[in-house]
Amino acid sequence: MDENVTNTKKPFIAPWSIFIISFVFIVFVLWLSHISLIASFTDLLEGVTAYNLSMFVRRAWQFDCRIGGMLIFPFFIISLFFCKSERLQKKLSKFFKFTVSLFTCMTVILAVVEIGYFKEYNDRFNFWVFNFLFDDQKAILSTIRKSYNLLGTSAILVPVSVGLIFFYRKLVSKVTLEKHRSALAMAVFSLLIGIFLIVAARGSASRRPLQQIDVAITGNKFLNKCVPNAYYAMYFAWKDFLHSNDIRCIQKLCSREHMQAALMLLGSPTEDVDKFISRTANGAKLSRKPKHIFLIVMESQDNWPFLPENNELNLYPNLARLAKEGLYFKNFVPTGQGTMSAIAVQMCNYPNMGFLINCSENGLKNCDLSVGTLFQRLGYGTNFYYAGYLSWQRVDRFAPIHGFQHCYGGDLMGTYEGNEWGVNDKDLFAFIEGNFSPNTDSFNLILTASNHPPYSVDLVAEGVPLEHIAKFVDGQKKVKYLGHAWYADRCVGNFIGAIEKLTDDAIFVITGDHFSRKHRRSQFSLFDEWTVPLIIYGKNFNGELKEYSAHAGSQVDIVRTIIELVAEKDFRYASFGKDLLSDDEICEGYCMEVTITDKYIVTNDNKNIGMISDSPTLVGENERERAISRNRAWQTLSKWKFFHF
Repeated sequence: MDENVTNTKKPFIAPWSIFIISFVFIVFVLWLSHISLIASFTDLLEGVTAYNLSMFVRRAWQFDCRIGGMLIFPFFIISLFFCKSERLQKKLSKFFKFTVSLFTCMTVILAVVEIGYFKEYNDRFNFWVFNFLFDDQKAILSTIRKSYNLLGTSAILVPVSVGLIFFYRKLVSKVTLEKHRSALAMAVFSLLIGIFLIVAARGSASRRPLQQIDVAITGNKFLNKCVPNAYYAMYFAWKDFLHSNDIRCIQKLCSREHMQAALMLLGSPTEDVDKFISRTANGAKLSRKPKHIFLIVMESQDNWPFLPENNELNLYPNLARLAKEGLYFKNFVPTGQGTMSAIAVQMCNYPNMGFLINCSENGLKNCDLSVGTLFQRLGYGTNFYYAGYLSWQRVDRFAPIHGFQHCYGGDLMGTYEGNEWGVNDKDLFAFIEGNFSPNTDSFNLILTASNHPPYSVDLVAEGVPLEHIAKFVDGQKKVKYLGHAWYADRCVGNFIGAIEKLTDDAIFVITGDHFSRKHRRSQFSLFDEWTVPLIIYGKNFNGELKEYSAHAGSQVDIVRTIIELVAEKDFRYASFGKDLLSDDEICEGYCMEVTITDKYIVTNDNKNIGMISDSPTLVGENERERAISRNRAWQTLSKWKFFHF
């Protein structure tokens, strides 16, 4: 009986002060990460007003409060169960301080990594982070090691982390556990702290918590990207990645009703997707059918160096000549932001549908769209040349399934010389030239690799005009990036010249797998950011075809355009693309993220628009929305076909 009486007199023990001080410290550390990111890219703050900054501060603070609230709330709940035990509360507080210290270290690491990531992708952590799960992990890690000074980075990370942890420990070292004799006082304080942490964890006191849609508030694109902290940027990227790769979810979004609505929107006379994409060739547009077709997909090939304002830079002297003598489509976009989406569309003829086709069961089946099979039917032997390892993205399985009879990887072409992604373009093209048989009809799909991090080509030894390039760029590091673009241009130009000495019966189709995310300037337009070139060149071209070069398109249009160039009349095939050398279809190019016409380019959320330079008038929002709707309709039909063939 005496023991129970004694227990009732024990005070209530609570670590509220430690929690509150830690909350402030957590938000402070997150703010340091915001500041470090913004300070690294101050050139992107041009035109930012005090109002923009005030909106940024408010919304970023809300996201940071969410992290602080969610980190502390579980410890708060556990502490309520230990409110009668000073010994357990001390152990909990010790573990909590360790957790905050670990969080501090992780935040510093993420802040440094994010700066490097933003330099490469012009974005916070996005779904590309998680493509590491499917890509060549060894090559990625080696690229990071060679591209970034890890020793120097560690020299920053360690002292900053230690300094912040020491500062935090100093803050909480003299804070003791609180003792409340009154149950009412304990209940009131617990309720207030609990409400505070719940509101903080929600980021809002309103009916709904802070969400991803609340990010774009500042009126400045760069500041909007900086609003969520690194943890939320990673969380949003993970959500996007799961959504884009959830096959069951994608299947639900392309039901028969969706398919029929898409066909109706596109004006289809049939309710059968296979019939709608069935094509009949109109007859070859060239004076004679070429014996050889080279489809060259160049790593990180930008379109902006072709534009008149960049003529003095002269980054692509060889490609510029080919574009002038052949056909050059400037209003052209990739199917997505990655290499695999670009190479997949040239192998299986599906546009980018938002997931990795090569990792899907249906993607590993030959069908009526398979590009290699189509060109075999046209009488060509089919070859795939890749500067890297064929095990990358399972192309060693993917390419043969879609009709490529012979596949050659970089392991046959020479040494990798510091670039784990593949041999230098010079070695790649030398191998193809050595393997070329002028008398055997061939369709050749080529994927280069030199213009890719860690940018390991010895530019001085290769005679790249670095001093000339340096005159036109913002920042010395860009000289290295653009120097590799110049090198890639010379290699492809030399290769085409070598093939032309062996045969005058070949056409060359050249495009980029995606934009490089590099530009001579820090600020650039939506058009400069997204477009890649498409060049079609050959000796026996009809000059009248040049009138079509203003047409807009995307990579899904390439195969159909080639077929219509070379196929005999009434050749039957299937394609989701359009013939860029015809006026019979709507002049639009479709990408997962943007839609382009001969007048404008617009993001598929209809929020950002860029006018094409020679477009005389603005375009209404309704017209843009109709173009975006057609883009989505084609996506729906592609998914329906993919899951139902």
